[in-house]
Amino acid sequence: MSNQLPDFLTGTWLQRYHVGFEGDRVGSFGVAPIRPVLIPFLFTQPYVRLSVDSIQKKTNWTFGARVYQTITTQLGFEDVISEHTLDLGKPEIINMLLFPDGYRLKLSFPTWLVDVDIVIHEYIEAN
Repeated sequence: MSNQLPDFLTGTWLQRYHVGFEGDRVGSFGVAPIRPVLIPFLFTQPYVRLSVDSIQKKTNWTFGARVYQTITTQLGFEDVISEHTLDLGKPEIINMLLFPDGYRLKLSFPTWLVDVDIVIHEYIEAN
């Protein structure tokens, strides 16, 4: 495949993850920040299409998440091998580094978000 990203709407995009999260209530003080999420799926293809959105977002909020591409080490730790940022409410295709044993994604969110909806698709190249 060339260095050009696949088409956003056509081709074989398989949904690998779609989950929403809310921050935990902290008594009468409000809502705690949403904890980082390690996606429980092993990705094996270079292209992923990610979207992070929030129902309660304000119009001036643009930053949605930091995406960490990780691989599992021999000691069982998750080492970060690349890092990307996502805008809130703007789906994006990211070209990830490939490893023989696959990779995982970890997302962390800004402290002001009280809810997030995460959608991740993996592009499957036709042979």
